[in-house]
Amino acid sequence: MKSESVDNLVDRSNVECYNEDGTFRVGNVLDKSDTYLQSDVGHELLIHIPFSVHVRLNSVTLTCFPDETCPNEIKIFTERPMMTIDEAQVAKPVQAVSIDGAQAGSGFVLPLKPVLFQNVSTFSVYIASNHGGDKTRIKSISFCGAARGALNMADFKRTG
Repeated sequence: MKSESVDNLVDRSNVECYNEDGTFRVGNVLDKSDTYLQSDVGHELLIHIPFSVHVRLNSVTLTCFPDETCPNEIKIFTERPMMTIDEAQVAKPVQAVSIDGAQAGSGFVLPLKPVLFQNVSTFSVYIASNHGGDKTRIKSISFCGAARGALNMADFKRTG
């Protein structure tokens, strides 16, 4: 299966973020705009990103500011679209990652364990801490992988 950007498969109308600032909202990180996503109270963020089709994910790229607002400890979950921050704090993640703030300014690629991200419909990112800032800021999130195509029998033509 070919690996490429699957950002176009994000179901943007159903993306949710808990503890986002009212001005600096989650849509900013998906639009790759000049603005960003910022936490409202404290440094925690919980972002639920549904896809319009099931995808196989290879990596996620986070671009942040190379300062104290950059995420540090991250927990990644799949298929938990109703999870709350309280639940994310104690739940076992599919994968956990620590980000070096200096690397994040140019885009920190989080390689994902392939066997754990083969059939994803909802991807959730819990930012548990940052590098000492009062708020957490993220410039962009992008995904690399492939759509999990369904076999459509109507596409087959009878031969012979």
